[in-house]
Amino acid sequence: MKTKLYAIFLLFFCVGHGALVRGEGMSTQTASAYRFLRLTVLDKVGTYDPNIAEIAWVANGTTYPQSNYSVSATVASGSANSAYDKNTGTIWGQLTALPAAITLELNTDIVPSQLQITPAYEGRAAAAFRAEVSADGNNWITATEVSGLKESDWTKGVAKSFSLDLDTNPDTEAPTAPSNLSASNVSTNSVSLSWGASSDNVGVDKYEVYQDNQFLATASNTNYTVSGLQSSSTYNFHVIAKDAAGNASPKSNTLSVTTEGNSGGQSFRYLRVTVLDGTTTYDPNVAQIAWIEQGTTYPKSGYSVSATVSNSTAKNAYDGNLTSLWGTLTSLPASITLDLGSSTTIDPSAIQITPAWEGRAFSSFTAEGSTDGNIWQTLLQVNGLKEGDWQREVAKTFTISQDNTPDTEAPTTPGNLQANAVSSSSIALSWNASTDNVGVTAYDIYQNNNFKASTANTSYTVSGLSANTTYTYYVRAKDAAGNVSNKSNEASATTNAGSTPPSGDFLMGINVHGVNDYEDVMFKNVLKQARPWRTSNSIGGGDNTFEGDKMAVDQDGYPLEVPLVGLQAKGVHTVLLTTKEFHEGKYIVLWDGQGTLDFSGSKVKNEQLVAANRMEVTIEMDGTTAPVFMHIKSSQKGNHVRNIRVLAPGTESSYQQQPFDELFLQELAPFPVLRLMDMGTTNFNNIENWSDRIGENYYSYSTSNGFDGRHDGHFTPYEVMAQLANITDKDIWVCVPHKVGLDRNYLRNMAQVFKDHLNSHLKVYVEYSNETWNGQFTQNGWIYNLNDAEVSSLNFHQKRAYISGICFNEFRSVLGNSRVIRVLGAQRGQSGNNRTMLNQLNGNVDMLSTANYFRPKNQELENLRNLGYAVTLNDLDRETRGTMYNRDMPDLKSDADLAKEFGVELFFYEGGQHLVTLNSQDEKYGDVIVAMQNDDRIYDLTMEWYAYAINDLKVAGGCYFNLASSYSPKNSFGMQEYLGQPLSEAPKKRAVYDILENKNLRVGKPLAMEPGFESQGIYPNPSRGLFRLEEQLKEYQIYNTAGGRIQVKISEEGVLNLSAYPAGMYLLQGVDQHGHSRLFKLIKQ
Repeated sequence: MKTKLYAIFLLFFCVGHGALVRGEGMSTQTASAYRFLRLTVLDKVGTYDPNIAEIAWVANGTTYPQSNYSVSATVASGSANSAYDKNTGTIWGQLTALPAAITLELNTDIVPSQLQITPAYEGRAAAAFRAEVSADGNNWITATEVSGLKESDWTKGVAKSFSLDLDTNPDTEAPTAPSNLSASNVSTNSVSLSWGASSDNVGVDKYEVYQDNQFLATASNTNYTVSGLQSSSTYNFHVIAKDAAGNASPKSNTLSVTTEGNSGGQSFRYLRVTVLDGTTTYDPNVAQIAWIEQGTTYPKSGYSVSATVSNSTAKNAYDGNLTSLWGTLTSLPASITLDLGSSTTIDPSAIQITPAWEGRAFSSFTAEGSTDGNIWQTLLQVNGLKEGDWQREVAKTFTISQDNTPDTEAPTTPGNLQANAVSSSSIALSWNASTDNVGVTAYDIYQNNNFKASTANTSYTVSGLSANTTYTYYVRAKDAAGNVSNKSNEASATTNAGSTPPSGDFLMGINVHGVNDYEDVMFKNVLKQARPWRTSNSIGGGDNTFEGDKMAVDQDGYPLEVPLVGLQAKGVHTVLLTTKEFHEGKYIVLWDGQGTLDFSGSKVKNEQLVAANRMEVTIEMDGTTAPVFMHIKSSQKGNHVRNIRVLAPGTESSYQQQPFDELFLQELAPFPVLRLMDMGTTNFNNIENWSDRIGENYYSYSTSNGFDGRHDGHFTPYEVMAQLANITDKDIWVCVPHKVGLDRNYLRNMAQVFKDHLNSHLKVYVEYSNETWNGQFTQNGWIYNLNDAEVSSLNFHQKRAYISGICFNEFRSVLGNSRVIRVLGAQRGQSGNNRTMLNQLNGNVDMLSTANYFRPKNQELENLRNLGYAVTLNDLDRETRGTMYNRDMPDLKSDADLAKEFGVELFFYEGGQHLVTLNSQDEKYGDVIVAMQNDDRIYDLTMEWYAYAINDLKVAGGCYFNLASSYSPKNSFGMQEYLGQPLSEAPKKRAVYDILENKNLRVGKPLAMEPGFESQGIYPNPSRGLFRLEEQLKEYQIYNTAGGRIQVKISEEGVLNLSAYPAGMYLLQGVDQHGHSRLFKLIKQ
């Protein structure tokens, strides 16, 4: 009977309602009963955010919940209980961010056969949802997934029922026992296990491997390699099989394995030499390297070689030929790794190095060995070598002495493992350090009982995870001998609910705003966004004597003593916050050293010293940009105040593992590419030397007012940029400062930071500076006047391209070709200049990158200026659209044609609206520009603009400018006014999200009219419901396709609103102010 009912349910929804239930034909789920029930709303009906009055689950004719239950939700959590209070007058909503999940925990276990959903409003519920059940709240089974629901499927206050597909006859049959467990490839620290497959009535899901009766790991196949064992030690292993229902087989035979013993030192498969420094100003070159074990020279055969520098010539160091060489080593340190192959390990007693040239080798180097290529043991470190120590093509021997008494003592167990969700795709882990008799070399991290990663630190951020999913972790410590600790405590965390990933071909990235006190908060430690130090005549004063660049500071920018000495000024302070939106509440302030701090400003409500070097400061929003000041009132010379942290409410326990603001990370979640031009202070950046960069511990990364008078490298460190990309699991777009474009050392160092710190699966978009064509920025004049011999024969545009090519080459030499996206920044519509640059690069480029901004220009701009104070939203809309179609779209097409001609992608480095006041004439309608940012007209303009780029030109992608910024006549670029602004209040954000999801990309596309119908005078057409007349009609009638008259009035502003009517074609017939008959065909989407 159950099968027939399920078939009827499918027929009803697929035919009667046009809905699709995914999962038809899938194997039936198995379970006994469930305590946790979850509904996830995946998509909304129409444009309104869903609101749900009631949810109920039915089992054996009884409706649940009954009593003693709990409810939680990922969206609108404050009203989640309303969905289960049996009162249709209260609602769970509004669900402004989807997917939105609501979880019910019962006080009993049930097997529900039906789900009932009651909408709070007519037609405003879910277009798609998923229903799931769980016995433990961690492992979820999908009971049904429904999509394609329409407004007509939902009636206000009326429950709609959905059948659930859960088997009441669970699978209880266990798999057979794995057979013939055996071992192979037994070494000093590892063993390979294999066994015969089990069988099961439904199917074997996995195998669990046990070591000395303790769970070790999960295997999907019939083999597993155990590593991290101790030499000369005996271990007992067994395996069990499990099916999807959790039934466990009897255990296999128990296998006893004794690892091999060390004879003297340890044997290694992998051997590495790292050149730390050269002996002369010439870059080192190496003719040969050889490793000696008991008089035998290695390698022999079956080996491979790789290197971090000059990888293409690395094999020459082991080819036995003195005339070929590994080099030139232009960037140090440089490592070369020898893999002897799976069948060879050696215990080296010496290493021989032969230089290619007289005296030109190493002044210092290390030699290391590894059993697995991950954990390395230092065998030798040599320093202080001179030119006279090296003779051309003569081998120099260095003796290696390993400890003949093997280390068999394992590290202590890592303690206090904590897991905290960072975003929809990452979790931050932290733990207390282990100790060891020799030293801990690494920590192995296990995720859901499977090895995940290894790190030398006591914290790690796991990325690339699924949204709204729970993961469990534990950690083991290792030492250089391969001894492994017991596993730590287990810790679990659930990733945040994610946004819908991009479904179209257009890759929509985002420009991240700069790090400033007036921008939205990006760091948990808000001091990272504070302005450069200001000096004042008195302690605690608010004036600025502009002597900040003269006071003595440490390497992280902290004054060495306060009151200041030797200056007119005595006091030091900074502007901490001026943004309207921030996290209000109790801030925890911590610092090192001896001294006192003080906070002032109208937003500071209370401050209290609660312990030594610890304050609590209450800061509240007041809707203004009034500043919050932080003063260093005293700082003791010799133990000065330093390492100040001003931590937002609730972040003290997590800021060290994950420094970024949680809301900031959530807002980045939908975007696959982050352009960090402003975080890097690209415009006006005067840095010339790698050593001028500030470090990660510098007091502030702020780009306010350019620089602080002392540091031309005052921008967010590249290490922090990489950390942001890792935590969010996004590709990163970096801009090279203009003055270092020919500095190969800077470029290689910059690339090396990303190689060392960026997760290996992430890519780096590389762009030379920003808008080098733009005369507003100093990079333009610097390039124009550059007369370096390397580029002196090139014209301005050739120089821009040539330097870009140098940047591309150096990044690829460090990161490899596949991880570097070469981006040529260009000016839109300048085909001649852009062609010159593409010819100069001669194929050394992946993307032509222009900006896709839209704004009134030329005649349309003059029309607005002539109207002055009389400009309305309709006027601004009309003139913006005029420029868009008459000038901007043709410019875009010329860019797309040029990119296609040269076989590269067109990708926008920035884009969106560019409505700003340029002079005093524009200021007359500045308030209209600001009002437009929150009007539906800007949504339609944005959708029209991107629809043309995506549908007509097939543009590869672009980065919207920018994530958030407050609105003013001179700057309203942000897709929202503040982080977390609701979609209902942010039409630009709504447009960007629709583009991400490939929705509504035909809004406003020009409509081909049949004879008799007009194609001009009303826009956008097609539309989602709002049509605007350029000229008001004196008389008019509106009809549907059946000839029925529609009773809708056109507003005084010329707006016809058909939002409440079904999608389809409508006719508008009327007479204009001049007595002319007008006839329009309207398409409502």
